[in-house]
Amino acid sequence: MLILEAIGQLAPNSVHEAGCGGGDHIAAVKALYPSVAVTGGDRGRTQLELAAKRHPALAGSLGMQDITMPFSKA
Repeated sequence: MLILEAIGQLAPNSVHEAGCGGGDHIAAVKALYPSVAVTGGDRGRTQLELAAKRHPALAGSLGMQDITMPFSKA
């Protein structure tokens, strides 16, 4: 996966995934690059629950996030 390779080459201190869904991508980042702090956000609570269940190592790194809010009329 190209994004994982790019993260390795850039060597950032942290990575945040907006719309992390089941957490597979940020779990892969955490496994491949343990020194990189990872966080993930999703607007679906059930998605975050799934991510936490599938990837217990992400506990405390996931949260509710709706990047559409600044543009919504709600």
